[in-house]
Amino acid sequence: VFQFGVFSENDLSFHAGGDFNFGGRIHTNSHLFLAATGGTLTMSERVSAVGKCECGSSDSTRDLAAAE
Repeated sequence: VFQFGVFSENDLSFHAGGDFNFGGRIHTNSHLFLAATGGTLTMSERVSAVGKCECGSSDSTRDLAAAE
């Protein structure tokens, strides 16, 4: 567990209102939701999820796995 900056058993979401930069590894055993409204959301290390990874606002969501 200590190899991750953020580790979650449940759904995990990041909603950056302003610029948000994170430099550690991120993992969730569920779904990951990412949204940047008004700023940039930057994750410089590995990000992983067992479930879906979705990017966008609640009214415009994009499945990151489908985008590959």
